[in-house]
Amino acid sequence: MKNQTGSLSLKFGEPHNLTVDKYVYESERVRYVCKNSSIIVNATSDNTITFDYTPQYSLVLESPYGVVNGSGWFDAEDTARFSISPDTVPMDGFLGLLGIKYVFQGWSGDIRTSSTSGHIDMISPRKGVAVWGADYSSIFAVLVGLIAVMIGIL
Repeated sequence: MKNQTGSLSLKFGEPHNLTVDKYVYESERVRYVCKNSSIIVNATSDNTITFDYTPQYSLVLESPYGVVNGSGWFDAEDTARFSISPDTVPMDGFLGLLGIKYVFQGWSGDIRTSSTSGHIDMISPRKGVAVWGADYSSIFAVLVGLIAVMIGIL
């Protein structure tokens, strides 16, 4: 954000409420926040009023399964915490009835960990995508059980 200045004439001796935009967006994932965006002043002498803006970056977390926590806006250089749960989700339909499930394997993108929770330093806009894999191991138990039943019948 470039420094910009402007001027304003105020009637002497009367209070004035000065307000600026709380958020100024540089892009979809970078903004600046003014945490004190309003002030009341009396024009009784020359004053310089400064509104300070702090850069903020967005953390975007995506997953086709489970519940993701931690997405949002964070001040530059803050530490953002994130998590996903549960770490296993049954497949839909008949396969889910057989015990086949999706298992959380880790994060891709700016977050590189196999843990379901963690933290990331917000030095720029960040994005994490949950990676899931199919777990078919329960189908083998079902097949072994069926084979045992079939052998028992014969």
